[in-house]
Formats: sequence, structure tokens, C-alpha cells
Amino acid sequence: MSPEISGLTTLASMCATACFVIALMYLVLWFRGAYKLEHLLSSVMALAAGAIAISELTLLMTTDIPFYVAALKVHHVPIYVMLMSLIWVAQLRLGGGSRWLIVAIAAMWTTGVIANFMLPVGAPFSEITELVRLQTPWGESYYLPTGVTNAWKYSGDVSTVLIVIFLAQVSLAGWRTGQRRRAVLVGGSGLFFILLAGLLLPLQDLGIVNIPLIISFAFLAIVAALAYQLVDEALLANEATREVERLGRVITPVSYTHLRAHETEADLV
Repeated sequence: MSPEISGLTTLASMCATACFVIALMYLVLWFRGAYKLEHLLSSVMALAAGAIAISELTLLMTTDIPFYVAALKVHHVPIYVMLMSLIWVAQLRLGGGSRWLIVAIAAMWTTGVIANFMLPVGAPFSEITELVRLQTPWGESYYLPTGVTNAWKYSGDVSTVLIVIFLAQVSLAGWRTGQRRRAVLVGGSGLFFILLAGLLLPLQDLGIVNIPLIISFAFLAIVAALAYQLVDEALLANEATREVERLGRVITPVSYTHLRAHETEADLV
């Protein structure tokens, strides 16, 4: 009998693989593109998104509370790296945005991650009482925690709101300066998918949405949108280079003819 294929494992693996491939692409661009900081940060962001997919799968499949607590603490690290990289990439590509917001977001998330490791059960919960077994629409089991919510959780919620405000600022700044395509793909995609994840997670906590929310797919969409924008700009730059070369081939013979004509006149004189 062939082993049963896990749909959640397949989905998470596909998400992680896509993120890692995009991360490699950005890393190559960083080496070949004069070491631009935005390419390096984009690579780090894609790596973090892939790590989130693996971490989420681990949490969904875990049945042991102590192991779940340890895995949840680690889970916040790639999320932290992903979000910090995102705001700096948006800042570098679009400009605008309040620096005090960047400082506030970084301070709140850094404090939250440190507290997450120092607290006995982590920042989201002061106590996890049970890992509830649920089923996907296709009949696969996964587990979600229930327990006492920690006040530190609301600090993360506030910092997420600040990230949304910041992305809205840089998107608007890019739109006003004529970078409309970039504003949509960079700022708009980040804004949309973070808002989507921020709306679905509370619904899952309340039991209204009873499906395993793999939030890493939202992060994959952000990373993919950034990659698409980068490829789009590279294609436009390539077309511009080809046009310059074409004009150069047209102009050079004409210039050479005029130069020879002037040399002939000089010889006659």
C-alpha cells in the first residue's frame, strides 16, 4: 500500500520551495547588480518566507504542547525577519514613509521577539491548555492551540497596524512621484496580503474560519510580486538598451560618412 500523501505538507513544501527559488534569484542579482542593498534584503525576505512555511507546517502537525511552545517561539523569528526586510525594501524602492514609523515598528517587534523567548509560554499565550484537533475540507487532521491570551499579543497587533500605515505611506508616495506600477506591485501587494492575513487570523482564533491558514502563502505572494516587478523593470531596461544599440547602428554609418566627407574636403584643400 502506498503511503498517504499529506495535502498540508505538499502545500507548505511548494510554498517554501518557491520562496527559496526566488531568494536564490535575488541573491544572484545582488552579486551581479553592484551589490544593491534592496536585492540582498529581498533575498533575505524570501528566505524568511520559506522558513515561515516550514515552521507553520510544524505547528499544524504538532500534538505535544511543550514542543508546540518551543516551535511557536522559533516561528516568530522568520516572521520578524520577513517584516523588517519588507519595510526596508519598500522604503528603498519607493521612498517616502515616516522614519519614526520604521523605528517604532522595529522597536516593537524586537521587544516582542525578545519577550517571546523570555516568557514561559511565549508572547501569544500566557497558557496553552489544549491543542485542538481539526480537519481540513479533504479530511486531513491538523492542530490549533487554545488557552489564555497574553497581553503581549496586542503589542504585535499594534505593530502590524503600524506596518500597514507605513506601506500605505510609501505606496502613496510612489504613486505621487509617478512610480505607479512599482507602487502597486511593491507597496500595494504588501498592504493587501498583510491586511488579508490580519483579518483571517482573528476569524480563525474565534472559530469562524475553520481551515488551516498557511499565512506563508500571503508572504509568498508579496515576494512573488516584488520579483515580478524586478523582472518587469529588467525587461524594460533591456528593451531600452536594445533601442539605444539600434539607434547607434543607424547613427554610426551616417556619422562615419560625414567624417569621411570632411576628410576628403580637407585633402583637396
